[in-house]
Amino acid sequence: MIADEIHRIKAPAGKMSRYMGRLGKRTLRRLGLTGTPIPHSILDVWAQFRFLDPTIYDPTYTSFAQRYCIFGGFDRRVPVGWRDLDDFERRMATITFHAGKEALDLPPEMDEQLDCDLTENGARIYRQLEDDFMAWIGTTPDELLTVSNAMVLLMRLQQLTGGTLKDDLERERTVDTSKETLLEEWLLDLPQEEPAVVFCRFTADLEACARACQRAERPYSEMSGRSRAGGREWLTQPNGILLAQIQVASEGQDFTRARYAVFYSVGWSLKDYVQARARIHRPGQTLPVVYYHLVAPGPVDEIVLRALARRQEMAETVLKEMKEKYVQRNIQPV
Repeated sequence: MIADEIHRIKAPAGKMSRYMGRLGKRTLRRLGLTGTPIPHSILDVWAQFRFLDPTIYDPTYTSFAQRYCIFGGFDRRVPVGWRDLDDFERRMATITFHAGKEALDLPPEMDEQLDCDLTENGARIYRQLEDDFMAWIGTTPDELLTVSNAMVLLMRLQQLTGGTLKDDLERERTVDTSKETLLEEWLLDLPQEEPAVVFCRFTADLEACARACQRAERPYSEMSGRSRAGGREWLTQPNGILLAQIQVASEGQDFTRARYAVFYSVGWSLKDYVQARARIHRPGQTLPVVYYHLVAPGPVDEIVLRALARRQEMAETVLKEMKEKYVQRNIQPV
């Protein structure tokens, strides 16, 4: 039995994950395929191995977490570090084959950051939300936005940098246009014959990108939770811009007709981010790939990118060390 994109069963308590665990016990041979085996942390591996071979790691997720996690924070329930990674890597390597991109002979890829300053209104709202967990986002007293906790605050701040917020009565307001304007300028500089992909997290960001495309006079299509046919429409547009919601378009798609991608906004999911990049830099791509990150310096955009970089560095370190030790064991068997 082959489980493609096996990282999708990483949640131990998920219905699909538990079903695959039971199904694995009834299957003689099992194979899992994924480009992101560690989407967020090493804890993601346990449920995947429950399907592949439950004898390799601890029989329960709790004992697995206690073996490899250092807990802290409130009531010592939050993972703050890792331990015994050598043992984790040794066990993982027993049934893992890792083929890096170097085996695919792909063209080079590079990242560029394009900065924009928030408008005066956007900066005011940002400061008020940060300081007071509330802000007036319109012109009347009832256009108030309040946030209940730090996680909601981070999401609202990221929505703000994209340009749109909703008040407490769910009325949508455009509060900043700096990133939308930056995308428009980028589109105007993009050669007319070049297609491109713009990844967004929020629906309002897709609408802002659509306005930028209209002003830049570029054809565009949308691939999102509300419009999944945009990918096929984009293929018919020689120089079209695909506006792709990163949660929807990050897996199972081939965007290699484009060599340029823009990340207008990204979430906290390393899996979505890495998989989105792999839609363009994959077999079939023949030209150098450039990823552009639109960032409002200082605010939450940089926090998200740093968090993704830390998660990716940790995942890559584990896989690299596992691969090196696995190769060494094959060369010098004990």
